Amino acid sequence: DVVGQIVNFGSLENKIIKGKDNMRLLVKLRDAKSIYFVCAYSISSGYNSTHILLNPTLDFIEEFKSSLPDDSLVLDDSSQWSVSTATSIRARFFVLNERLTIREIIDSTLVDTFVTLGTISTNTERGWQYLSCKYHNKKIMPTTNVDANGRPLFFCNTCDKEHSDVISRYCAG
Repeated sequence: DVVGQIVNFGSLENKIIKGKDNMRLLVKLRDAKSIYFVCAYSISSGYNSTHILLNPTLDFIEEFKSSLPDDSLVLDDSSQWSVSTATSIRARFFVLNERLTIREIIDSTLVDTFVTLGTISTNTERGWQYLSCKYHNKKIMPTTNVDANGRPLFFCNTCDKEHSDVISRYCAG
């Protein structure tokens, strides 16, 4: 676990790792003894994910805050960092990258970052999705039973139990 005060951060970067996009944010932290660490945070799927808590109200965090030097810290000045707010990072992404339609991206021969905006509508028929067990990610079967709140129950063969908490999964392909 790492607890620190953010003293600088860079802009969002897209790194290709194992053929997949991985958005990273470089962050410089300091601990209570003013020792500095440079970290790279990335957002991933639910597996191997990292929990990042910003300004949590926990006892040991309050102790950490009170142990920091009272120096009204201004963000570190470094030419290697592009210091900005999260809002301006997002705004810069949309301003700096060319906006294209999906067709224009498909027809493009350029390797670059593009922005496309659209509305995605979903088909409510179940042919492309299925319900799965929240605990095992396996397909579940509906039953005629309901729970105490009147919600329908579904049977999971892996748990050998009925559950009302299920997750929609989507078929790829």
